Amino acid sequence: MAAKSNLVNLDAMIKRADFAHKQEENPTFETFNSIPARELASGSPIVALLRKPDFQRETNHWTPDQVLSLLECYINGDLIPSVILWMSPSYLFVIDGGHRLSVIRAWMEDDYGDGQISHKLFGHEISTEQKKAAAKTRKLVNEKIGSWSYYQNLLNDNDTSDMTPEQRKKLSTLTARGLPVQWVKGDTDKAETSFFNINMKGTPLDQLEELLLKNRKKPVPIAARAIIRAGKGHRYWSSFEKEKAEIIEAQSLKLHRLLFDPEIKKPIKTLDLPLSGSKGIRAAIQILIEFILIANANQQFGIMKLEKFADDISGEGTLEVLKKTIALASRITGNDRGSLGLHPAIYFYGPTGRHSSAMFLGAVKLFNEKLLQNNKLFFTKFTNVRAKLEDILISNKELVATILQKHT
Repeated sequence: MAAKSNLVNLDAMIKRADFAHKQEENPTFETFNSIPARELASGSPIVALLRKPDFQRETNHWTPDQVLSLLECYINGDLIPSVILWMSPSYLFVIDGGHRLSVIRAWMEDDYGDGQISHKLFGHEISTEQKKAAAKTRKLVNEKIGSWSYYQNLLNDNDTSDMTPEQRKKLSTLTARGLPVQWVKGDTDKAETSFFNINMKGTPLDQLEELLLKNRKKPVPIAARAIIRAGKGHRYWSSFEKEKAEIIEAQSLKLHRLLFDPEIKKPIKTLDLPLSGSKGIRAAIQILIEFILIANANQQFGIMKLEKFADDISGEGTLEVLKKTIALASRITGNDRGSLGLHPAIYFYGPTGRHSSAMFLGAVKLFNEKLLQNNKLFFTKFTNVRAKLEDILISNKELVATILQKHT
């Protein structure tokens, strides 16, 4: 799998909605056999109705080269697999082909994860890695193919005498070609079953993605998705009462700052490092979920599995999960009273500046166990030996890293 920093985030290109979304008006649609590129521009009727299922993974699994390859296939008239749509009473849902549609739309809008549409979805929480991937993609596309605006200017130029045969051919393709469309027939259950059957093929869902999708209504996945995006992005909590939804967003922002600020910049030249490592790497959501589960452990059952939590219908479950997670994070770091103020560079980073999830999760599990036991004596002892412990961790970083590597 490509490094997360080299993946293009196109998640803002197509909005999300619940399959079961209800509206008072139920417009009827006529099916069509293809979607021309021009119909993917902002303001077009199709874009206004186009949606991804709210449980679909983020559209961020393609590299800049894959984006370029799709655009080359489109403009050169090469074969592109059909996108698969399902017609609900309210929207046109993308069952398969979200990346293909998003790439074409990103090209038209010049937004590869850092443009106006992306900023509207993600606010000011667009990571440096996401911006770098966007800039790399834009440069690659503009050099190898040309921007959408370049071709639009050619189309608007009445004097075509200076055009090369290659330019005329590409303009003809852009004017006439559409992405082929197939349709799923049936009700909501049929559409959801089709989605999972199709998306287990091609670029298959990994275990974490499948776990999140199948448990999407439970408080831990809702909280994790809110935290990783600092309360921005798609509002998986939008069905809750407005007051609760706003609290979820505020608490998620607080946790995001506690765990992921400041953002890591490589090469690392500072000791001011985030507690949980980079928010842009593939493992970030896995570490976050494990941290949340540790924070929500109890003396009776210990650390519960994500799927053992009840579905959260009202938002109370998500708020409770966030409350306990903030309590543990604030005990580890931050300026709150009682905070241990552990220095991430000492406790959770290896000799090369790489974040150690084993050290991080091991430490928070230990501290949470003692908090659950109300073991004040442990924290007194820890404070007494803390200076010596930190000297050992600093002096033996390479040894600790070697030991961890052999046991993970």
